[in-house]
Amino acid sequence: MFIKLGDKRINISLVKEYRPIGKTHLSVEYFSVELVFLNNEKEEIHFFDKEEERNNFLKSLDDKFLYKDQ
Repeated sequence: MFIKLGDKRINISLVKEYRPIGKTHLSVEYFSVELVFLNNEKEEIHFFDKEEERNNFLKSLDDKFLYKDQ
């Protein structure tokens, strides 16, 4: 299964972990999602100052790919 990010498609089965990242530069906070692949390479998806957009993206990944024991 793939996820589409702009012009790019990422094979989600090659992603070992994803997590939210927040960074501050010159008093401005930036938001990203870090993808860690099975080969331990990392890639950041930048949402810049759009925390809500980043969180919605994480929620959509969780809804699609996170196993929920109920």
